Amino acid sequence: MSPPYTVDDGGTIKGVDGDIVAKIATMECLTLDISSVAGAALPSTIDSGRADIAIGGVYASPDRAKSFSLTDAMYLDQAAILSRDGIDSLAGLKGKQLGVIQGYLWNAEFQAALGADAVKVYQTSASLIADIKNGRVNAGAFTSAEASLRAAEDTALTAKPRAHRRHPLQSEAERRRPPAEQEGGLAHRGDECGHRHAARRGQASPTS
Repeated sequence: MSPPYTVDDGGTIKGVDGDIVAKIATMECLTLDISSVAGAALPSTIDSGRADIAIGGVYASPDRAKSFSLTDAMYLDQAAILSRDGIDSLAGLKGKQLGVIQGYLWNAEFQAALGADAVKVYQTSASLIADIKNGRVNAGAFTSAEASLRAAEDTALTAKPRAHRRHPLQSEAERRRPPAEQEGGLAHRGDECGHRHAARRGQASPTS
Protein backbone atom coordinates (compact mmCIF):
# COMPACT_ATOMS: atom_id res chain seq x y z
CA MET A 1 0.00 0.00 0.00
CA SER A 2 1.09 3.58 -0.65
CA PRO A 3 -0.81 5.99 1.62
CA PRO A 4 -2.47 8.42 1.12
CA TYR A 5 -3.02 7.11 -2.43
CA THR A 6 -3.86 3.52 -1.50
CA VAL A 7 -4.81 2.30 1.97
CA ASP A 8 -5.87 -1.23 2.97
CA ASP A 9 -9.10 -0.84 4.95
CA GLY A 10 -9.81 -4.43 5.96
CA GLY A 11 -9.50 -5.82 2.46
CA THR A 12 -11.08 -2.80 0.79
CA ILE A 13 -8.90 -0.26 -0.97
CA LYS A 14 -9.32 3.29 0.31
CA GLY A 15 -7.24 6.42 -0.10
CA VAL A 16 -7.21 8.98 -2.92
CA ASP A 17 -6.60 6.55 -5.79
CA GLY A 18 -8.63 3.78 -4.16
CA ASP A 19 -11.71 5.97 -3.91
CA ILE A 20 -11.35 7.11 -7.52
CA VAL A 21 -11.02 3.57 -8.89
CA ALA A 22 -13.92 2.34 -6.73
CA LYS A 23 -16.12 5.08 -8.20
CA ILE A 24 -15.09 4.20 -11.75
CA ALA A 25 -15.84 0.53 -11.07
CA THR A 26 -19.33 1.44 -9.83
CA MET A 27 -19.97 3.59 -12.90
CA GLU A 28 -18.84 0.80 -15.25
CA CYS A 29 -20.55 -2.07 -13.36
CA LEU A 30 -17.24 -3.77 -12.55
CA THR A 31 -15.97 -5.64 -9.50
CA LEU A 32 -12.46 -4.77 -8.30
CA ASP A 33 -9.91 -7.55 -7.76
CA ILE A 34 -7.07 -5.93 -5.81
CA SER A 35 -3.45 -7.12 -5.65
CA SER A 36 -0.73 -5.31 -3.70
CA VAL A 37 2.75 -5.13 -5.27
CA ALA A 38 5.87 -3.03 -4.74
CA GLY A 39 5.87 0.28 -6.63
CA ALA A 40 8.76 -0.79 -8.86
CA ALA A 41 6.74 -3.83 -9.96
CA LEU A 42 3.70 -1.88 -11.19
CA PRO A 43 4.86 -1.56 -14.85
CA SER A 44 5.76 -5.26 -15.17
CA THR A 45 2.47 -6.27 -13.52
CA ILE A 46 0.54 -4.36 -16.18
CA ASP A 47 2.85 -5.48 -19.00
CA SER A 48 2.42 -9.17 -18.10
CA GLY A 49 -1.36 -8.90 -17.99
CA ARG A 50 -1.61 -9.74 -14.28
CA ALA A 51 -3.47 -6.44 -13.78
CA ASP A 52 -5.45 -4.09 -15.98
CA ILE A 53 -4.63 -0.83 -14.20
CA ALA A 54 -2.11 0.38 -11.62
CA ILE A 55 -2.72 2.98 -8.92
CA GLY A 56 -0.73 4.39 -6.02
CA GLY A 57 0.50 7.88 -6.86
CA VAL A 58 1.78 6.80 -10.28
CA TYR A 59 3.64 9.65 -11.97
CA ALA A 60 3.34 10.26 -15.71
CA SER A 61 6.49 10.34 -17.83
CA PRO A 62 7.32 10.25 -21.56
CA ASP A 63 8.94 6.81 -21.17
CA ARG A 64 5.88 5.37 -19.43
CA ALA A 65 3.61 6.86 -22.07
CA LYS A 66 5.48 4.84 -24.72
CA SER A 67 4.52 1.57 -23.05
CA PHE A 68 1.22 2.25 -21.30
CA SER A 69 -1.96 4.25 -21.60
CA LEU A 70 -1.84 7.05 -19.03
CA THR A 71 -4.88 8.98 -17.84
CA ASP A 72 -4.92 12.73 -17.47
CA ALA A 73 -3.45 13.79 -14.14
CA MET A 74 -5.97 13.47 -11.29
CA TYR A 75 -4.02 15.71 -8.91
CA LEU A 76 -0.68 17.54 -8.72
CA ASP A 77 2.20 16.33 -6.58
CA GLN A 78 5.94 16.87 -6.30
CA ALA A 79 9.04 15.52 -4.58
CA ALA A 80 9.37 16.26 -0.87
CA ILE A 81 12.02 15.52 1.76
CA LEU A 82 11.02 13.73 4.97
CA SER A 83 13.55 14.03 7.79
CA ARG A 84 14.02 14.52 11.51
CA ASP A 85 16.05 17.72 10.98
CA GLY A 86 13.81 19.78 8.72
CA ILE A 87 16.01 19.41 5.62
CA ASP A 88 14.37 21.53 2.93
CA SER A 89 16.77 21.73 -0.02
CA LEU A 90 19.24 19.81 -2.16
CA ALA A 91 22.03 21.80 -0.54
CA GLY A 92 20.83 20.60 2.85
CA LEU A 93 21.31 17.00 1.70
CA LYS A 94 25.01 17.46 0.84
CA GLY A 95 27.15 15.13 2.91
CA LYS A 96 24.11 13.22 4.18
CA GLN A 97 22.47 9.88 3.39
CA LEU A 98 19.22 10.04 1.43
CA GLY A 99 16.79 7.17 1.00
CA VAL A 100 14.69 6.74 -2.14
CA ILE A 101 12.13 4.12 -3.20
CA GLN A 102 12.93 1.88 -6.14
CA GLY A 103 11.12 2.90 -9.30
CA TYR A 104 10.60 6.57 -8.44
CA LEU A 105 11.37 8.93 -11.33
CA TRP A 106 13.75 11.23 -9.46
CA ASN A 107 16.15 8.57 -8.15
CA ALA A 108 18.75 9.00 -10.91
CA GLU A 109 18.71 12.79 -10.48
CA PHE A 110 19.39 12.52 -6.75
CA GLN A 111 22.20 10.05 -7.43
CA ALA A 112 23.74 12.42 -9.99
CA ALA A 113 23.47 15.41 -7.65
CA LEU A 114 24.57 13.77 -4.40
CA GLY A 115 26.63 10.80 -5.58
CA ALA A 116 25.50 7.19 -5.86
CA ASP A 117 27.01 6.27 -2.48
CA ALA A 118 24.90 8.94 -0.75
CA VAL A 119 21.60 7.55 -2.07
CA LYS A 120 20.20 4.29 -0.68
CA VAL A 121 17.39 2.53 -2.56
CA TYR A 122 14.51 0.93 -0.63
CA GLN A 123 11.75 -1.42 -1.76
CA THR A 124 8.98 0.12 0.38
CA SER A 125 8.23 3.45 2.01
CA ALA A 126 7.67 1.72 5.36
CA SER A 127 11.25 0.40 5.47
CA LEU A 128 12.63 3.80 4.46
CA ILE A 129 10.64 5.60 7.16
CA ALA A 130 11.91 3.12 9.76
CA ASP A 131 15.51 3.91 8.79
CA ILE A 132 14.88 7.67 8.94
CA LYS A 133 13.57 7.23 12.48
CA ASN A 134 16.46 5.04 13.64
CA GLY A 135 19.10 7.26 12.00
CA ARG A 136 20.38 4.88 9.32
CA VAL A 137 19.62 7.58 6.74
CA ASN A 138 19.20 11.31 7.30
CA ALA A 139 16.20 11.83 5.04
CA GLY A 140 13.94 10.23 2.45
CA ALA A 141 12.50 11.43 -0.85
CA PHE A 142 8.74 10.92 -1.12
CA THR A 143 5.81 12.46 -2.92
CA SER A 144 4.69 15.57 -1.06
CA ALA A 145 1.34 13.97 -0.21
CA GLU A 146 2.90 10.93 1.46
CA ALA A 147 5.61 12.97 3.20
CA SER A 148 2.96 15.30 4.64
CA LEU A 149 0.89 12.34 5.83
CA ARG A 150 3.87 10.68 7.52
CA ALA A 151 4.87 13.93 9.23
CA ALA A 152 1.30 14.39 10.48
CA GLU A 153 1.39 10.87 11.92
CA ASP A 154 4.75 11.36 13.68
CA THR A 155 5.68 14.77 15.07
CA ALA A 156 9.37 13.78 15.16
CA LEU A 157 9.39 13.98 11.35
CA THR A 158 9.09 17.03 9.09
CA ALA A 159 8.09 17.25 5.43
CA LYS A 160 9.49 19.93 3.10
CA PRO A 161 7.58 21.08 1.14
CA ARG A 162 4.19 19.99 2.41
CA ALA A 163 1.41 18.93 0.06
CA HIS A 164 -1.05 21.49 -1.30
CA ARG A 165 -4.54 21.22 0.15
CA ARG A 166 -6.07 22.11 -3.22
CA HIS A 167 -5.04 22.23 -6.85
CA PRO A 168 -2.36 24.99 -6.87
CA LEU A 169 -2.91 25.95 -10.53
CA GLN A 170 -6.69 26.38 -10.43
CA SER A 171 -8.16 29.86 -10.19
CA GLU A 172 -10.88 30.59 -7.63
CA ALA A 173 -13.45 30.74 -10.45
CA GLU A 174 -12.39 27.32 -11.74
CA ARG A 175 -12.64 25.81 -8.26
CA ARG A 176 -16.24 27.07 -7.98
CA ARG A 177 -17.35 25.62 -11.32
CA PRO A 178 -19.35 22.38 -11.24
CA PRO A 179 -17.04 19.37 -11.74
CA ALA A 180 -18.64 18.50 -15.08
CA GLU A 181 -17.58 21.92 -16.43
CA GLN A 182 -13.94 21.74 -15.35
CA GLU A 183 -11.24 20.82 -17.86
CA GLY A 184 -10.70 17.11 -17.99
CA GLY A 185 -13.76 16.50 -15.81
CA LEU A 186 -15.95 13.43 -16.04
CA ALA A 187 -19.72 13.93 -16.11
CA HIS A 188 -21.91 10.94 -15.29
CA ARG A 189 -25.66 10.49 -15.37
CA GLY A 190 -27.61 7.37 -14.48
CA ASP A 191 -27.15 5.16 -11.42
CA GLU A 192 -28.22 1.81 -12.90
CA CYS A 193 -25.83 -0.42 -14.82
CA GLY A 194 -26.86 -0.65 -18.45
CA HIS A 195 -28.29 2.88 -18.44
CA ARG A 196 -25.53 5.42 -18.04
CA HIS A 197 -24.00 8.29 -19.93
CA ALA A 198 -20.48 9.63 -19.51
CA ALA A 199 -18.93 12.56 -21.32
CA ARG A 200 -15.36 13.86 -21.39
CA ARG A 201 -14.77 17.61 -21.58
CA GLY A 202 -11.78 19.89 -22.01
CA GLN A 203 -8.08 19.37 -22.58
CA ALA A 204 -5.58 17.24 -20.71
CA SER A 205 -4.68 18.64 -17.30
CA PRO A 206 -1.02 19.14 -16.23
CA THR A 207 0.83 15.88 -15.62
CA SER A 208 1.83 15.13 -12.06
